[in-house]
Amino acid sequence: GRDFQHRVMERAAAVPGVLSAALANDWPFHVFLSRTMSAEGQENPAAGSGQFILSGLISPGFLRTAGISLLRGRDFSAQDSKTSPHVAIVNQTAADIYWPGENPIGKRVKFFGENFTTEVIGVVRTANYQAIGEKPKPFVYLSMMQYYFPTAVLYIRTAGDPDAVLGSVRREVQAMDRNLLLQAETVQTTIRESLWAQRLSAGLLAVF
Repeated sequence: GRDFQHRVMERAAAVPGVLSAALANDWPFHVFLSRTMSAEGQENPAAGSGQFILSGLISPGFLRTAGISLLRGRDFSAQDSKTSPHVAIVNQTAADIYWPGENPIGKRVKFFGENFTTEVIGVVRTANYQAIGEKPKPFVYLSMMQYYFPTAVLYIRTAGDPDAVLGSVRREVQAMDRNLLLQAETVQTTIRESLWAQRLSAGLLAVF
């Protein structure tokens, strides 16, 4: 499964008109994974060490493809494999909560259920994870090279009209497995669908 996902990403990146391709376990505004994370040195067993934080698995190059700015440190790389020390990237909101006034790079965190620590290697701009205009939420990115997830979302950044590239990407992926079910849409469509409640409310208000 891991090898198949990697080959899909490589073939998609080679399609004319594609600037970059990356993988994640969630699509825009549909983040559902959360973990209990505690910062090393801040554990408080009496209070139930750690707090829930939204999390996502991403491949190297996802931040660039999704347009999320790296503020400090570095992105994931191919060297961050399943046999290397575990690493994580946090957003600015998480950095402010866990290490206010400090540089998070090099800090170590621990997730509930794991017997090892994970080093923070980067800080990124806080994005929208579950809804547009949401209150800033802490978020931690983990490497898909270190945590395998059986399903994946392929992110594509194009040089022009994404609809013109979609057919070529679809053909490349289905050439690897003709029975693979693909659901594809542009980010613009995802944004429009995510705002249906607000658009309905605005329309009703305009009518009244």
